[in-house]
Order: sequence, then structure tokens, then C-alpha cells
Amino acid sequence: MASLFHDELSYLRESGKEFSRLNPKLSKYLSESSTDPDVERLLEGFAFLTSRVREKIEDDLPELTHSLVQLLWPNFLRPFPPTCLMQFRPVRGTITEAHVIPRGMAMRARPIEGGSCDFRTTADCLVYPVELTDVAHTRTQDRSQLALSFAMLSERTVGSVNFSDLRLWFTGDAIVAQTLYLWCLRYLLALHFITPDGRRVRLPNTSVRASGFAFDETLLPSASTAFDAYRLLQEFFVFPDKFHCVDLDGLAAAAAGSEAKEFGLDLEFERPLPAHVKLRADNVRLFCSPAVNLFETDAEPIAVDHRKVQYRVKPSGNDYAACEIFSIDNVVGFRAPEKDRGFQIERAYPAFESFHHELEMASRREQVYYRQRLTAAANEAGFEHAITFVLHDGEQAVPAEEAVSIRLTCFNRTRAVELAIGDIDLATDSSPSFIEFSNITRPTAPVYPPIDGALNWNLISNLSLNYMSLLDKDALGVILQIYDYRSLTDRQAERAARLRLGGIRNLSTRPVDMLFKGRPIRGIRSILTLDETCFQSEGEMYLFGSILKEFIAISTTTNSFHELELRGDNNGEIYRWPATIGRQPLI
Repeated sequence: MASLFHDELSYLRESGKEFSRLNPKLSKYLSESSTDPDVERLLEGFAFLTSRVREKIEDDLPELTHSLVQLLWPNFLRPFPPTCLMQFRPVRGTITEAHVIPRGMAMRARPIEGGSCDFRTTADCLVYPVELTDVAHTRTQDRSQLALSFAMLSERTVGSVNFSDLRLWFTGDAIVAQTLYLWCLRYLLALHFITPDGRRVRLPNTSVRASGFAFDETLLPSASTAFDAYRLLQEFFVFPDKFHCVDLDGLAAAAAGSEAKEFGLDLEFERPLPAHVKLRADNVRLFCSPAVNLFETDAEPIAVDHRKVQYRVKPSGNDYAACEIFSIDNVVGFRAPEKDRGFQIERAYPAFESFHHELEMASRREQVYYRQRLTAAANEAGFEHAITFVLHDGEQAVPAEEAVSIRLTCFNRTRAVELAIGDIDLATDSSPSFIEFSNITRPTAPVYPPIDGALNWNLISNLSLNYMSLLDKDALGVILQIYDYRSLTDRQAERAARLRLGGIRNLSTRPVDMLFKGRPIRGIRSILTLDETCFQSEGEMYLFGSILKEFIAISTTTNSFHELELRGDNNGEIYRWPATIGRQPLI
């Protein structure tokens, strides 16, 4: 608003000089050498009014794009709240079988700055009555070995527990975690299950697989209409720790019949770990899950009184300064009782971006919708939210006088960033009694997407891209830039993003055919060449390739497939992923 005001005032003064040149008799009122104070006030008032008009005109296009983005990519307009990694530890003697800690379990941090922060898990976590007691690493000239030792936390034997998937998390230093991830998925030579009674069972290398990519492991709540491929990019840029894990299966069959109370896993690699990778016991952990600073709360009630079109939405409570809206989940209006009725009339308002419009038009009804309005906060980082009530054609609606109740999902702005490792350890009503927990990483800073004019160009870029155009180096670079929000405000992330984009040396594609269930289908094979020096480690480059492999597979139609090959530009290393059938519906 301030810049628009100065633009308009400058224009009026420049026009005034030209006018006084053409009309000398009036120059004493408009020339710079002699300015009438009353004329100056008029110019300033007129500049203020015209700047308001310009602001409204320029806001019309974002209103259109915001609604479209809300429908197609809801999380594009939502901030990314503080996120951390939690570890759960079963209390000795409390469980004898596997238990699932469900997605959405709430946890609370120790009070800080006069308030607390609530977190909730983002994925199911399967815990067993077992603990990891030792992590040992040996290196020879041409190989290395990782020995993991486990002990039971109950009187049950190893063979009596039904081990299904056991997830290993690689934590601590990022380069160490990335390297372990790469070595387990790329350079694993042999995997053995061993017990003190002499049992030694070799498991197939396919028992180790990458994890963290499933839709039910999304970090943020996501609408069913959202395109899942973009979600993976967003998570990789903001919280890559989520993907530093692998799943092991086949342990139940290997342990069957064993009476031991301890067991081990020996992972032998076909090449030694790099000399700069120094393993510690806390670089491998069990029973972890990402957690995000999100919680549900109510907004301050809104009294619809017909005196204004737009109503600001604010979280209720005295801690508003440390509470920001992530999403508006539910809007319900309550009217006073009618004659001879002793109860309130309640009605739910659907979002304007919902799919109810055709039904309302066909039945000749006039459903009232709520429409969300998003603007940048005036005095601090973050957004301000407001709603208006509209009809199916977008025209303003005038609902009856009523009280409107709004349900929100919120986060604690930047308060969670002040938390240290171990500060999130307070139980809530949804926390099981058989576990202890704490955060093993510090919460990340919240990340805000752009909602200014840049959003319009980003939207157009998304609409113009399809599966085939994603197989172009420049188009891929555009997508990577659009979803790397952190690089907009974090200098270190901006430098890493610039290096990453510069490290994409080449992307070539060609059509290939293969038999799938006895039928020939045509797909695409992509060869991506990357400069290893533009990444933190070879492991980060491999994870980046894994993300792109999933991203392109989700974008590929179901009657085709995609095959990715990644090549290192300097060392000539080649990584291949198996062909993946597309997951994008044809209709």
C-alpha cells in the first residue's frame, strides 16, 4: 500500500509540473517552487484513494489464483509448520507383542516463552519389545560391515515375537545419515540374522527397501484432490530427515523357533564406507516418527451482522501472538430459534472450492459457501485469514444474522524453533502408557509459501507442465524452484538450491518397451546426469534421484511406465531404479 501511494503521489506531482508548464497562470499552485498546502493535501488524499483502487485491482487476480490453487494444490498456500523427528522407547516389561503408535498421536513440549507447543506424529510407528544395544562398524581395504545388536525388553524369546517390518532410522550428522542410506540400498552385499545360540540366517538383499514415500506417511494433512508428486518435493526440501530410513522384512521367518533373548543383524557392504564417515551409536535408531507442530482449536466466534463483507478469522485464546492458522477445517452457522421452536438452527458452510456447485444449480437451490481470503501479515512473518460468504457463482451472499463457529488447525509460529533436543517429552491423553518419547532433532523453522504476484506465474508454470514436459531439464528446474520454499528465506538453503540446480548437467529420454503381465507397454527411460560436487554427499544425490523417481512415477499415466538412470558426472557411478508403472489416472 505504501509503495502504491508513493507511486500515485509521484505521478500527480510529475503531471502537475507538466500542467504548470502548459498553463503558466496556474503554476503558482502546482510548481515545485511554490506549493499551496491545501493543494498538497488534496493531492495526497487523491493519491491515497487511487492507491486503494490500484490495490484492489491488483488483488483481483490473486483472488482467482488462490481459489484455483486451493482446489488443485491446497498445501501450496499453506505454511510448512515446525517439524522434528521423535523417538519412542518401550518401557521395559510393559509389552510382549508389537504395538502400533498411530499417526496423529499428540505430544506436548515443555513450556517455553510462557506457553507450550503441541506436536503430533505423521506416520504409524510399529514398536516391538526390543532395544538396539550396540552399533559396531568394521572396515577393510575393500569392504565394510555394520553390526547391529538387539536385546529383548520382555521375558519373550526372539522366536516368539512376530517381527514384520523393522524400520532403521539413520540420524545425527546429515552426511553420515545420507551415506548409510546409500550403502544400505545400493552397496549391500549380504544381510545376516544371527543369535547367540549359533543361528545364522542369510536374508535376501531385497529385504532392505526404501521407505517414507507412502501417501499415509505425508507430513502435512492433504486433501484427496491434491497432486501427491509435489508433496514429495516439498517434504524433501523442508525436512529431508523423513526419508533417512529403510525397512527390513523377513525377520519373523529368520527368528522362528529361536529361544534366544538377543539377536543381531550383520550388514556387509561391497565397498568400505568413506573415511570421513565416523559412526556413533546414535547414528542408527529404532522406533522413530516425524512429528509436526499442528493442533486443532476454535476460532473466535464471528457475528454476521451485514455491516461488512469480509470477516477476519483469528484463533481463540490469549496466546494469539504465538498461534497461526494452518487451515480452516469447518465453518458452521447458528441462528436464533424461530417461533415455537426451542432449538437453534444450524447449517454448515462448504468451501467455495468444493464440488457442490453443479448439484446446487441442478436443484435450483442457492447454497451459501465460505471463501477464504489470504493476505500477508502486516507487522510480522505469516498470513492473515479472512472469509466471505458467496453464492455458487461467486457473487456476494447475505446470510441471515447468525453466529459462525470455525474449526481450525494451527501451529505455534516460531515458538517451537526455540525448543532443544529432548524438550518434547510430555504425554497427552492420546499418548500410550507403555512408551517414553522425546525429540531427537530440533524443530525446523516454519516455511511460508509466496502469495504475491509470483504465485500467479508459479500457477501458470504448473498448469503448463505435463508428464512429457517434466522430462526436460529446464522444466524440471522450474518445478524444483517452485516447491523449494525454504530457499526464499534461508540463505543456506538458497545456496544449496542454487548448487543443486546447477548440478543438473543433462537429462535425456528415449521410449522403451517392456512386457507387463504378458502385455507389451511403452514407457520412457530417463538418464539424469548430476555433478556430485553440487550435493552434500553421494548419499544426498542418491536420495535426490529416489525423490525424482517417485515424482515422475506419480506423474506418469497408468498405461505407461518410467525408468530412471542416474549418472555421476565426475566419478561415472551409475544408479538404476527398476521400471515403475505410472500412477496418474487417465481420467
